[in-house]
Amino acid sequence: MAKFRNTFNWYFISMLLVAIFVFGTYVRNAVRFVSCDFEPSYKAEVMYGVGLILPTFLASAFMDFGK
Repeated sequence: MAKFRNTFNWYFISMLLVAIFVFGTYVRNAVRFVSCDFEPSYKAEVMYGVGLILPTFLASAFMDFGK
């Protein structure tokens, strides 16, 4: 029973860290989207905007597309 409880604790902690990471990258992507200048060319706005809808925010939050 103790082995199961220890495994469950590590599983819970690791899933909590993954959830915090995913939420943090979504927030980072949203902040970058809001901080865009919304003037032509709309490359950064489109990439960060798509990242708010689709799960591409995990990658686009760490890319620099400019302002």
